[in-house]
Amino acid sequence: MNIDRTLEGVLKPHAELTVAEWAELNRALQANASAIFKAATTGYPTQAVAGTNAFGALVPQSIETVMTSASWTDKAICLWNLLQKVPVYNTLHESVIVQEYGEERTDPWITEGGVGPEGASLFERALVKVKYLSEKRELTDVSTMVGTVGGAGVAPRGLAIETRNGTKNLLGKLESSLFWADSDLSPLAFDGLYKQVNAANPENIGDNRGLPTSPQDLTTILFDSFGAPQYAEINTILVEPSVYGSLLNIATAYARHPQPTNVTPQRYSLVFNANELTLMGPVGPVPIKSAAKMFPPRTPNTVAVGNNPPSPAPVLDSATAGSHASSEFEAADAGLYYYKVVGVGDDGISAPLTSSQVTISEGDRVTFTIDDEDPGGNGQIPLSGDNSIRYYRVYRSDKNGAASTCSYMWSFARNTDGGSDETVFYDTNAYLPKTSTVWPLSLRKEHIYWAKFLDFFRRPLAQVATSVPFLLLLLGALHVRVPRKQYILQNVALHI
Repeated sequence: MNIDRTLEGVLKPHAELTVAEWAELNRALQANASAIFKAATTGYPTQAVAGTNAFGALVPQSIETVMTSASWTDKAICLWNLLQKVPVYNTLHESVIVQEYGEERTDPWITEGGVGPEGASLFERALVKVKYLSEKRELTDVSTMVGTVGGAGVAPRGLAIETRNGTKNLLGKLESSLFWADSDLSPLAFDGLYKQVNAANPENIGDNRGLPTSPQDLTTILFDSFGAPQYAEINTILVEPSVYGSLLNIATAYARHPQPTNVTPQRYSLVFNANELTLMGPVGPVPIKSAAKMFPPRTPNTVAVGNNPPSPAPVLDSATAGSHASSEFEAADAGLYYYKVVGVGDDGISAPLTSSQVTISEGDRVTFTIDDEDPGGNGQIPLSGDNSIRYYRVYRSDKNGAASTCSYMWSFARNTDGGSDETVFYDTNAYLPKTSTVWPLSLRKEHIYWAKFLDFFRRPLAQVATSVPFLLLLLGALHVRVPRKQYILQNVALHI
């Protein structure tokens, strides 16, 4: 069939074309496509070259209409979603806690006509300061008006997309802060779970010293905490995904599976890895939940980060080991180690400072000395504001490992006495890198909640350039009203 003759049918009104003619035209196009459209490259267009007869087709790149996230998703936010939000109406929030109903050690017996000992409740006043969290975002004027990312309507949704992405980034940082924030490190921060429990009831923090946990260990914590003096009704256990996987492997290995019988002939299937783990506690089932954003990033940054990284950069003067009574380094820990130290300020963090190899023996304590008062004679690093350093994050390598194996260990406050002293802090091996923390918690509103000062909102900023800046703001603080109802198990192995 000659396609030129067949195309004559296109000139007819569509109503005059028969089904047979449409089918014939389709077959002709398929048969002659390679010859007719041989020079066409609309699928993978090539750019036209100036000064030649080449003509690149004006075909936009393919952009997915649904954005695919290469980072974490909403499911990684766990504790924030579980916390109840309680409105507060002052930046200094006050609550009253009943610590004791009365003296339990006295007998209740009396003689006939007697009155017995007088009882009195024990009250405690708790205060929490509202703190301010923000995420700054900015869109160029062009991006708010023109679809520069493709023809899928990105421009009208640009503000919504940046708001969503900024919200996720802020919530990710908030999630780990709920566990680890410490106002001793930065007065701008509220105190997280660890700080509030450790300050009030340090005996509620257990230490696994690098060993894995098990369902039996967690069950023991549930029932021990239910007794005196905690009387805790733990209703949730939060773990990192690696620890969750280890517990899931135990459940899979030792679970009992129902088998089909003549009475119940339904089909049964064995499913590896259930979607939820639960322990039976003293007051009912206690779910175990995976909290992916429990810890901040484990590995240090490679370069300075932020709008105003600390300047001048701090200097790691020394990292030396020596015997000390507080040491928790054992014979099995003896070896060679590297350390990396990162200074954290209000508007940025420093590039990591890497120590030389430190030889650690049993019973040693490592002493760090950071020159941040007059580093290299270049001037004092501010304690707050631009170019400042509030505290240091410390990373330690594997035993006899390279510096590249350094993983987050702990954070230490900077010296803030205003004198000429350098910052000094110590590693006694109390905190083990590449381990995790398990949190058996009572998340009842009477025991813990988020003190919400205002709803989460977006605030436009003054426009001083051809861009549209705005802030995402969250005002509030974590309030652990009754720390003794919570339990923390630290230095837990990530895997069995």
